[in-house]
Amino acid sequence: MAVSDSLYTLLRDTSLELIRHRSLPELLPDILRRAQEFVGADVAYMALRDEAGDVMRVAYYRGTIRTLPEDYFIRRGEGVSGQAWATGRVVVTEDYLHYGHRLPEPYWGSMRAAMGAPLFVNGAVWGALILAHTEGEKKYTALEIDGAEQLANFASLAIENARIIDTANAEIARRKEIEATMKRNEVRYRTVLAESATPMCSADPDTLRLLEVNRSFLQLFGYPLRQALNLTLYELAPYDQDTVDHVCKEALLERKVLPPFVITARRADGESVEVELRLQLIRDIDQMIIFILFRDLTEQRENKFLKVLQETTLDLLRQRRRDDLLRSLLNRCLALATAPCGFIWLVAADGSSIAPHLLAGYEAGKDWTPLQKGQGLVGRVWETGAPVVVDDYTAWPDHLGFASSLFFFAVAGFPLLDSAGKVAGVIGLADTRMYREFDRQEIQYLDQLARLASLALQCGCE
Repeated sequence: MAVSDSLYTLLRDTSLELIRHRSLPELLPDILRRAQEFVGADVAYMALRDEAGDVMRVAYYRGTIRTLPEDYFIRRGEGVSGQAWATGRVVVTEDYLHYGHRLPEPYWGSMRAAMGAPLFVNGAVWGALILAHTEGEKKYTALEIDGAEQLANFASLAIENARIIDTANAEIARRKEIEATMKRNEVRYRTVLAESATPMCSADPDTLRLLEVNRSFLQLFGYPLRQALNLTLYELAPYDQDTVDHVCKEALLERKVLPPFVITARRADGESVEVELRLQLIRDIDQMIIFILFRDLTEQRENKFLKVLQETTLDLLRQRRRDDLLRSLLNRCLALATAPCGFIWLVAADGSSIAPHLLAGYEAGKDWTPLQKGQGLVGRVWETGAPVVVDDYTAWPDHLGFASSLFFFAVAGFPLLDSAGKVAGVIGLADTRMYREFDRQEIQYLDQLARLASLALQCGCE
């Protein structure tokens, strides 16, 4: 699942403020402000338990509703805040006027939508973070609810840490117990990030070995935890090792925070996945770490493929010239698979040989000559009428000795069929990057595009 840049920034900045151990009167209003701005709420407040009675009182407030009386309090189960207290869960209503637990007082009469997230101290609800809208309709997104809940978790940690510090000041003899509790809170803080829907990890700046990964990272790449923590970023991105090396060893050291960039990573099952990375060099307790956020671009690649299908179908309907159709489709295949070289070979009219017809991308093919059935990858596709995919062409026993193809590694060829179902040509891509492999999804995309190229051969004008 892709995550908003604003949520990533919100969690990162708030966690850094928490680590700085600011005082509670400074930190809680700051968290409240961040939450209000994140969802665009007209009203935001934090209600905390009154230790003298079983009620909550508004401790921090921002918004447009008139000032509340000093003795104002909220009972368990009353309103969104009281329901968050009673249930221990995030509570959302988008029609407050008809909300069954609506507060009876007139102060909240202008509220139209609201959500509340509980604050926990020592496992018990100790308050609630409330965000509300007073103008028009408001539909809360899953991203907004997730952001509010995680900010409430940060506020909970801040409250509990503050209570621990107060206790420490009064009871020096209990220092060891307090330090142990602080360590548990650090684990809780890391758990907040670990449970995020955003794939994240940290890495050692010197070795680039992964130090921590969250659950979403493991789901995206398919690794068990123990195996993931034995990986380096080089192993995670074997096709883009030079890029990883430059970014982590040079650019990041100089700039600390980098704009997003895209690499092709390898999952545990060997499949490739295109991901966007955001990197930041930060200090974590007593060491520097590289903090990394991932965004899965699979859906984006699917959208790109659908766009290629649509554009090529429109070209076929317009009955463009055959070679223009083929050249356009070949270039689209190159862009879709980010491959540097593409080619189309056509079978001679008398069926005696197959020869190169169109080339795109990498300067290759100048020394290519007609082939017979079964010769090389193109001849194999012609002979079998089926796709042929080779992960390392240099080590393939049937590769040809053309000098211009000595630097090919991953190569894929697909048959082009005439109206009678016979092979009339071959369309293919080649990549010059070592360890690059065409993944299963790319092969499926290219196979479908080869079918469109077959239609171009059958109905395109000369």
